Amino acid sequence: MPEDQFAAFEAIPGVGARLLAMYPELATLPSFDLPLAERLTRQLFEWLLPELEKITGVGITGVAVAVGGYLDFAPSPCLVVTFNGDQASTHSFMITIGFVAQQTEVIALRPNLVGATRCLDIIFAKNVDLPRAWSDLRAAAPAIHGYMPLFDTDFAHGMRVIDESQTWTEHDMVDIARALDMLSARYQVDIAVDELRLDFLKVGNDWEKYSDGQSYLAGIAPGQRSEVAQRLADLASRWDAHVGTILGGGAIT
Repeated sequence: MPEDQFAAFEAIPGVGARLLAMYPELATLPSFDLPLAERLTRQLFEWLLPELEKITGVGITGVAVAVGGYLDFAPSPCLVVTFNGDQASTHSFMITIGFVAQQTEVIALRPNLVGATRCLDIIFAKNVDLPRAWSDLRAAAPAIHGYMPLFDTDFAHGMRVIDESQTWTEHDMVDIARALDMLSARYQVDIAVDELRLDFLKVGNDWEKYSDGQSYLAGIAPGQRSEVAQRLADLASRWDAHVGTILGGGAIT
């Protein structure tokens, strides 16, 4: 059986996406109503992931929601999915998520001892305010661009930070180590760091340029493109309606 992989994405759509034109409040939702943004994210996985398994053939083995961060944007709820699948089903899985949830990009990570991408798992010995800790870490070590939350059975207990562009230097690593020492003292918490190697996968679509999700659709096998594109369009239309229901205080069925 293929080894578990990890995908991460949000329910907040990308810049230029149709959903933002329909519901402009989504653009700043994490800033002014984080609980509602978290509810939207949970509804997305409860509704969408069973459909994804049927469409793509991946096996989903775990799902968690917690706040993630990227650059200096407001922290936003992040959906982290653990799944297994071969190369084709993984690619289909990422395309489907990106198209239906109208994401600028979707990333997936595959453990690989000789993978080209380096990442650091930053583990806190006790629960801390991750968004606040991220802001402090980012300020002290700007080479780190974002984090994916890590979990145990009770709480989000750490950050996975990725050298996505494979450009970290030894100087950057020294800055990161010093920043983590600062966090340990500031939050009075022991911090452990595991360095890992991964295969880093990313798909995306610039919704301002390609409002129909053309970059995602181009990744579908030509012989299946018309049929799959129609199925994804139907799913996306249903998700658009569900978002309106959630923002209005209702529950989707």
